[in-house]
Amino acid sequence: MTSTLFTNAALKGRDGLVDILVEGGRFKAIGQGAGAGVTPERIVDLGGKLVVPPYCDPHIHLDYVFTALNPAAANKTGSLFEGIQRWSETKGHLSKEEIKARARQAMKQEILTGVQHIRTHVDVTDPKLTALQAMLELREEVKETCDLQIIAFPQEGMYAYKGGMSWWKRL
Repeated sequence: MTSTLFTNAALKGRDGLVDILVEGGRFKAIGQGAGAGVTPERIVDLGGKLVVPPYCDPHIHLDYVFTALNPAAANKTGSLFEGIQRWSETKGHLSKEEIKARARQAMKQEILTGVQHIRTHVDVTDPKLTALQAMLELREEVKETCDLQIIAFPQEGMYAYKGGMSWWKRL
């Protein structure tokens, strides 16, 4: 089991600097002298830097992200209504791999800025549920790095296609 001792960490609401012991990717001890009697594999001196919990992104559409970079899906007016129309015209032609690649790119950008919890709203008005399947696969692929919460979002209404409400039975 790997262990890391972070020394000289500043925590909000605490006076003075503390140590943080992490073993096997989990916090084992936090406080002054938290690493006493332990020989960690790695020691990181934070030099008084503030340690904060990871950020959360409570609302993104990872299935749509970067879609407008495709010239056929470009939103020329920049309006929400045209964006929704372009997505409606585009989504049926996308593969799971393409959706996941764009979502990974966006997630990487978020993670690099400290986001570790992401809630994505995924369009479920495609009868093939391609975007939903892509996000379910991606959630499993990134589970060690990021908590990905998936919300079913009927972009074009719950009855956008025949049997539209039956999508929830397939989850």
